[in-house]
Amino acid sequence: MPHLSAEDIAAPPHQWFDAMLARQIALHISVHEFGVSRKRLSRDLRRNRASIMNALRTVDDRLLSPDFARAYADMAARARKVLRKAKEKA
Repeated sequence: MPHLSAEDIAAPPHQWFDAMLARQIALHISVHEFGVSRKRLSRDLRRNRASIMNALRTVDDRLLSPDFARAYADMAARARKVLRKAKEKA
């Protein structure tokens, strides 16, 4: 979601549903693509584990839509590419 800043995704303003969805997608990719544990996300983001699970469940439900699943696959691929480039620079 290129129209959102990283700050908007990290702390979505109230009623910015696209920012909330972007954050949920980022959490989902962190868990399912990069293997970050839900417990670690909960601790690092200072969110209760139920809110992390709700975010993951929301994205899982949205992935039932083929259009969303394609968009998600593109986002996950871009995230993997960014991480790979960051590792190469390190």
